[in-house]
Amino acid sequence: MDFCSKYAYDYGFEGSDDEDVDMDSSKLKMKHIRKADTNIISFCFDKLIATNQMFAGEPIKCRKCEAILTSRVNISSDLKNWKCEYCYEENEINISTLDQVPDQDEVTFLIEPAPENPAQSSSEDDASIGDDKYLIYCIDISGSMNTYVSENGSSGINQRMTRLAAVQVACIENLNMLKSLEPKKRVALSTFSNMVKFYSDGSSRDELVMGGSNTSMPTRFSFGLSEANGLDSGILENKEELLAKANNENGDLRPVKDSHPILERRIKSLRTDGMTALGPALTFCIGFASRLAGSQIILCTDGCANVGIGSLGRNDASSEAFYEELARFAKSKGVVVNVITMEGTDCKLALLGKVADLTNGSINIVNPLNLSEEFKSILENRTIATDVKTKLIVNNKYLYIRDNAYEAAEANAYESADAQAKNALEKIRKSILDKNIGNVNMGSEITYEFGIRRLNQNGDKTKSESLDKLPFQLQVIYTMPNGAKALKVFVKTQEFTRDREKAEREILSREMLFANFAQKASSQVTKSNIRAARYKQQQISYFSSRNNYEMPEINRELNAVYDIDEEAKSSAMTDVLSRNFNRAKKANRNFFK
Repeated sequence: MDFCSKYAYDYGFEGSDDEDVDMDSSKLKMKHIRKADTNIISFCFDKLIATNQMFAGEPIKCRKCEAILTSRVNISSDLKNWKCEYCYEENEINISTLDQVPDQDEVTFLIEPAPENPAQSSSEDDASIGDDKYLIYCIDISGSMNTYVSENGSSGINQRMTRLAAVQVACIENLNMLKSLEPKKRVALSTFSNMVKFYSDGSSRDELVMGGSNTSMPTRFSFGLSEANGLDSGILENKEELLAKANNENGDLRPVKDSHPILERRIKSLRTDGMTALGPALTFCIGFASRLAGSQIILCTDGCANVGIGSLGRNDASSEAFYEELARFAKSKGVVVNVITMEGTDCKLALLGKVADLTNGSINIVNPLNLSEEFKSILENRTIATDVKTKLIVNNKYLYIRDNAYEAAEANAYESADAQAKNALEKIRKSILDKNIGNVNMGSEITYEFGIRRLNQNGDKTKSESLDKLPFQLQVIYTMPNGAKALKVFVKTQEFTRDREKAEREILSREMLFANFAQKASSQVTKSNIRAARYKQQQISYFSSRNNYEMPEINRELNAVYDIDEEAKSSAMTDVLSRNFNRAKKANRNFFK
């Protein structure tokens, strides 16, 4: 856990300063905004793999705020009481020696050991050559994938290969890399057109075929034979049936070091035909991968879903609900979905991308000829923990956490210029914030902003206290790749100053500042809170201006919020905007170095 500046800005009883909005800006209705400050915290999830000692005892929690005891300073001399430094609650404790209490800034508690797996090797050599999670290539083979592409990615006279051929090359190169670097990885292949096919690891002569028009059951065809016409399309309309079918498939796939020759032949044999049963294919693949947390899906498509559930030519509300539900299911199972689309196509990423967004997968629009690099970058950013949940606890007397809901309400209050609305904000300020993060990788980072409570509600400014130092606590519960569950607790103390210029002069990380505002503005956009997104964008713009900072490209891209209708739904955004906002939501400090 890190702070943005050496000092947090303590604006005390008066509350934070306002600043005037440029009145020439007709796209921002509010006349004033809250002046942005340095009160930002960040946590990089790669700290979860740090090898610090597990604490043997059970965590002792405050009965009021659930802060975990990590310091021996506030324990009574008779070892029977502990005064919580976050909410000042007096807690009775039952310890016989101080050794039963950790006394360090980072503590790890083992909640649940890894499940026993006799087949899993415990040798260090095996552990160093990657994991045995699933990786599923989910490939669009609809008719449009037969379009030829030129060097710049568009269809044209300088034709080099079809979109499908480019995907085939990328998959085969990816397989060859995996067999050397991650030989235990279990790779499967699925395709979709009018129907969905699942080839598993390629070892069976029969692939599972779902979809068509006549028969009532999923069918298997031998590899190399042409499909008979007339397979049932009913299963493609039924999410539960698809998930059940996926769960019933044999999950004992061979490692890629053994399966890559037949998988390569399967990939080379793919041919284009028909329409785009993307929703059913993605549902089936998520269902199959859901048995093994940490598994990944790479979905590659060049068009909109138009067959079965999730079809985007139907009611947008029902399609949006479908992809949101599918995303929540995948997240709950620890499955990461990556979505790759082709330059020059319209795939409705605003809806489809919800699955990648919520599962912490990547979303990108690429030149088909550059697919190999995209596949490689996806696999390099491996999942390090699943089912991740965080709890930030700050001092409830002096501080509050500025989450997205609070900032949306604040933007509305400033736009209305209603003093009562601003005062009402104090009622929704919280000092504890829980987040369900889901999957995290080596580049995952989360940022928080915090504010100062009005310290004297009676109007006597002379009694307003100045802050010196206060502790912050972040709790992270997560599941490791081996299935063990742990709780890490991070504690750090922040110094405060009443001098805004001093706080801004002592910034420790501009990168954290820009990452925070990129995350916050883009998150508001994806929740269709355009007003709040503009508010955040205006804050970082003014902050950068008064400190002579150059706005990074990713933050400048977010100026697109001024061109989006304030009442617009995020589901109506173009593919490029969806990609850009998703990338900004995942911004970390490394983006700006």
